[in-house]
Amino acid sequence: MKYQCGMIRDLLPLYHDNVCSMESREAVDEHLTECNECAGFFENLSDDRTELVVPEREQQKAASFKAVSRRFRRGREIAVMVAVFLAVIVFVGTIITAITIMSRTIQTVVYEDGKISVTEQQNGDLVCTIQGSVYTFAHIKNVDTVTDGQTKTYSFINAEESAWNALVTNSRAFSRFTVAYGSGYEGACTADGIDRVYYYTGDMQGIETLSPGELAEVMENSVLLWESK
Repeated sequence: MKYQCGMIRDLLPLYHDNVCSMESREAVDEHLTECNECAGFFENLSDDRTELVVPEREQQKAASFKAVSRRFRRGREIAVMVAVFLAVIVFVGTIITAITIMSRTIQTVVYEDGKISVTEQQNGDLVCTIQGSVYTFAHIKNVDTVTDGQTKTYSFINAEESAWNALVTNSRAFSRFTVAYGSGYEGACTADGIDRVYYYTGDMQGIETLSPGELAEVMENSVLLWESK
């Protein structure tokens, strides 16, 4: 044999991995055809290295798959967190917008028995109490009319509230406003001059200029809350 077995066996790992020079490969090829012992050594070496390489490659694949899975899972978690965050922002924004719109939406407080009343206070003031509502605006119109040669003064009142207050105000809550002041208030419309107080939910614009017939129709559509004795 041209080459010693020791030298050939040193080259076999390089030969197996195909990283040796062409001259070394030719020398190993020639030696393996002549030396059965080295040929058997090479077969065992090939089996051992295959068993080592395959698990290593599988481990690398598994590690790579785990890394990709972790990145994908992390990306999915971030996407879910972002989606939840955006949903919360949209929800909060919707609630704030709804509250703003409802707070700016003004509506007339509807009359209900026991909800709206007018009472005369000890100081002579006529005070309207609205149960279960916090009014935003109160409207008062005093109308003079002549009946059977006598002048009568009627007060037509109503209150407005926001849609938001109507929704959230507790039924035990209440608000008040003065319809007419007692006789001690100079220059103000006093309760002594008021004959009746009506709650009217219609349009009060120009109500003081209505004809007796038109005023009578308004009174039919109103609720009498108070009348002087």
